[in-house]
Amino acid sequence: MARSMGRLGVGLPIALITLAYAALALALHRAAGGRPGIPFLSGGLGPGIGLAMIAVGGAWYGWAALVVMRAYGHGKLATGGPYALCRHPIYAAWLLLIGPGAVLAWIPSCIMLTVPVVGYVAFRLLIAHEEASLEGRFGDAYRSYREQVRLLVPRPPGRRRGRQ
Repeated sequence: MARSMGRLGVGLPIALITLAYAALALALHRAAGGRPGIPFLSGGLGPGIGLAMIAVGGAWYGWAALVVMRAYGHGKLATGGPYALCRHPIYAAWLLLIGPGAVLAWIPSCIMLTVPVVGYVAFRLLIAHEEASLEGRFGDAYRSYREQVRLLVPRPPGRRRGRQ
């Protein structure tokens, strides 16, 4: 049986890996003299897109956190709201916030755009532990939910089950 997890799941290790890499990427970006930048995203366009992504990611994160904390507090599996669209909306929001959102808003750089890639790799490497813990805790309910709802990329409600 999988070890039980707390409220944070594997979020803290994912965040630490992503932020540590972001610091390294920023150091490399600065060592390269702020280059290579993304010319067509400099000026107003990149920051505007980045801030919009941060707003969407922040709202999505807040909504997902509220839903999962309510469910967790009652010992239930979160399957409504953003959890009806993807199984891990908090991690999806995190990758949107720390990745392209923050990069485009403040540091439009090719080097910095690798940050969400590293975050995604950390997510993929660590999420199996959290999924096993959820299956151990919720059994058939989680297995059924897992079959119906995508892992990370939200799918509009009512759409047929597709690639994970």
